[in-house]
Amino acid sequence: YPAAENGRVYQYNKTNLSQQIAVNTNSNAQHYSSPIVYNDYLYLSDWHGTSGSYIYQVNASNVTGYINRYSKGACEGAPVIADDYIYYQCSTSLIQLNATNVSIFIASFNGGGADSTGNGPIIYGDYVYYGDASGMVYQLNKTNVSLNVANFSTGGIVSRQGAAAHGYVYFGSAGNYTYQLNSTNIS
Repeated sequence: YPAAENGRVYQYNKTNLSQQIAVNTNSNAQHYSSPIVYNDYLYLSDWHGTSGSYIYQVNASNVTGYINRYSKGACEGAPVIADDYIYYQCSTSLIQLNATNVSIFIASFNGGGADSTGNGPIIYGDYVYYGDASGMVYQLNKTNVSLNVANFSTGGIVSRQGAAAHGYVYFGSAGNYTYQLNSTNIS
């Protein structure tokens, strides 16, 4: 399911990529991150199309139409899904939506006031982590992202998605450092 800046989402035969099955042609959309598939749905974001910025939910077996959408500005980061929630970093906020119906808003967290840098959140254990252009990394409650557990200042723009393993989360910053933070409390 490649998505393109020209607004198209392509569906190909998984055993023969030369066979195109369907195309979704929303000429107003600009898709900068890769879509993801979860429970027979395809999820993708529109960064700043002329019809507005949306998070789309599409039938994965036929991508020609949208099932649901949620309007939120500048969602260029990659989404992540866990426990029937979908998380997107959109502009200065992290948005939590119902993965079964993305038009249902669950919660949001507004970071340090700096614009999104194109990265997305990561999920590890009971938490969602994301960084922003203000140089902050945020640790949020996974079931309600409006609850900020802790944060850490890197001193430089966090412009890429972090990683997690073995009880730690890792984030790099424009200050030329990579940070290894305890995943239970990053402060």
